[in-house]
Amino acid sequence: MIEKVSEFESNGCTIVDVVVSADQLKAAAQFCDSIDLDGAGTRQLLSFRWCADLARSIRERRPIRALLGSSRTAVQCTLFVKDASRNWLVPLHRDFSIPVKAKIESPNWSAWSVKESVQYGRPPDCVLQSLVAVRVHLEDTGSDNGALTIVPGSHVSAEPGGARHTHFVPKGGALVLRPLLLHASSKVRSGTRRVLHFVYGPAQLPDGAEWANAV
Repeated sequence: MIEKVSEFESNGCTIVDVVVSADQLKAAAQFCDSIDLDGAGTRQLLSFRWCADLARSIRERRPIRALLGSSRTAVQCTLFVKDASRNWLVPLHRDFSIPVKAKIESPNWSAWSVKESVQYGRPPDCVLQSLVAVRVHLEDTGSDNGALTIVPGSHVSAEPGGARHTHFVPKGGALVLRPLLLHASSKVRSGTRRVLHFVYGPAQLPDGAEWANAV
């Protein structure tokens, strides 16, 4: 456990091999296959009860609990699907936006946008640095089917690039990372990649802002 936390803090990410049960994995896969996606995915899964329950279950897993620290509030779950008909390249980037109830007037916030009818904005750096993403994979994921490529340690660096590393994530496991970590993904060469991307953060936001949805 200590090794996982140390790796997470230094590299900005780590792999947890099992974060959901076989029944949870089956239920999530069935739901994801049943919805009609407009494009590569949707950011609104946390509004479904099964997803909110899953978010609660994941954060109580012993390895995940240690990695989350005080950022234990689930604030978003995005489904990403890559297959032969939905195949795209994601360039190297960091995640800066979070979902809030409403736009606020504060110099500490910027880059406002609306996605799927939800307001997003870039919060102060102290919030971004506290966020943790838990990417639950519904199938084994490697370089052939769109595994993430990351730049280790870039969550604490201002450099725009660096040496990249690709992580294999087993079915039912998760890549846990800081959203400020530089990451990218390639197109799938074979198979499918379905990911439930949970974001956990602090219960309270500064400047009177509120999470759009918090579990």
